[in-house]
Amino acid sequence: MLSRILRMLPIFPGKYRISKKLLKQSTLDQKNILINGKWGCSFLIPNLKENIGFEYFVNGVYEEETIKEIESLLPNNGVLLDIGANIGTIAIPICKRNPSITCFCIEASPFVFEYLQKNIEFNKLENIAAFNLAIHQENDQYLPFTTPKEKFGKGSYSTAFAGKTQDIRTITIDRLVNDLIKKRPDLIKVDVEGFEFLAFAGGKELLKKEDAPVIYFEFVDWAEIKNAKLLPGQAQQLLLDFGYQLFIVQDKKLIQIMIPLKEGSCNILAIKENNQNLLRSFFKLTS
Repeated sequence: MLSRILRMLPIFPGKYRISKKLLKQSTLDQKNILINGKWGCSFLIPNLKENIGFEYFVNGVYEEETIKEIESLLPNNGVLLDIGANIGTIAIPICKRNPSITCFCIEASPFVFEYLQKNIEFNKLENIAAFNLAIHQENDQYLPFTTPKEKFGKGSYSTAFAGKTQDIRTITIDRLVNDLIKKRPDLIKVDVEGFEFLAFAGGKELLKKEDAPVIYFEFVDWAEIKNAKLLPGQAQQLLLDFGYQLFIVQDKKLIQIMIPLKEGSCNILAIKENNQNLLRSFFKLTS
């Protein structure tokens, strides 16, 4: 009952802090919770300690604005490549709301991948395929991947968060597109906890093209520094070198950046010049 009341409230500063105080500890300690959320989506959530799970429990949706922004940039019958799909809280609502979309989800963590598969099945979606692979700049390496079960959204090549380590086979974006999915994506969403540079470096054949896909990714300064041991902004610079234009996605607005951001965190839209017409779709969404 309380969760229904919380979902009726808009997102406001302090909503999650207040929600945690109102909820019983027994609720917060639950694991493997099946939650029926917005748009007829159902999700099996590992726990409510991770932000993904807690936000879905409170709002019935995770990162609703991100979902709508990505939707606005996808054509009907478009192809979405979701790298770092986690349990599917972005890809599944998009595919449920627009069945013409085809989505390929990539999730490296075997633990998280099981939930992703179950959530695709729960939602009876036939327009999503999921692969348990790790995106990298090299193919066929078996690299240790850490999955902290309580913080299941923080899985990465890094050991910054405690968790079980498993060797996962790597694949580049170029091989993934050319040999596995065999479809050119219209949009690539990337969320790999600071290792975006490695993902983009393995996609230079695709991403250097004039008609390269739109990319929607997250920049977090500490993740690039602490997790990936890279310079902050290194992934952005690589995309600029590939001929992309970069825009900060902030408060339903796009702000072009000419040099890489070095501090803070935000979502970034990368787009080639000959694809600028898609920006009108974004502005139409946010106007």
